[in-house]
Amino acid sequence: MSEFEPQIGKSHLSQLKQTLGGIRRTRRFWIITGGLAVVIAIAIMTQLPESNVISAVKISITAVSSSGRTYLTGSLKGGTAVLVDDLAAYWIKDSRVYAANGFARTWSPSISYATDPDINFDSVEQAVK
Repeated sequence: MSEFEPQIGKSHLSQLKQTLGGIRRTRRFWIITGGLAVVIAIAIMTQLPESNVISAVKISITAVSSSGRTYLTGSLKGGTAVLVDDLAAYWIKDSRVYAANGFARTWSPSISYATDPDINFDSVEQAVK
C-alpha cells in the first residue's frame, strides 16, 4: 500500500455510515415534506373552483344586491349547482352561468335558462344538500 492510498479504518467506516444515514434521513424528510406540500396544494386547488363559481354567480346578479347572501354549491350533471338564499337556483357548466328557476333569471337578467330540462330548482336543491 502506498502512502497516497487512503487508509480506511473501522472508525472511518462508522463515520461514513452515520453520514450516509443522515443523508438518507434528510432525503426522507424532504420527500415527506414535498408529499405533504402536494396534498395541501391539491386540497387548496379543489377549493378554488367553488369560489370561482360563486364569484361568477355574484357577477351575474345585477338586479339585486349579491352581498350578504348564502351560497350553497354541489355537483350536478357535469357542472356545478349554486343555490342562493334557498331561492335562486343557478347551474354553471363550461364557465357559463345558467338560470335554473325564475328567481335566478330575475336576479340575473343577462343569463339564459339552462337548456337541459333536468336542470331546475329541485335538481339544484338536491345537488347542494
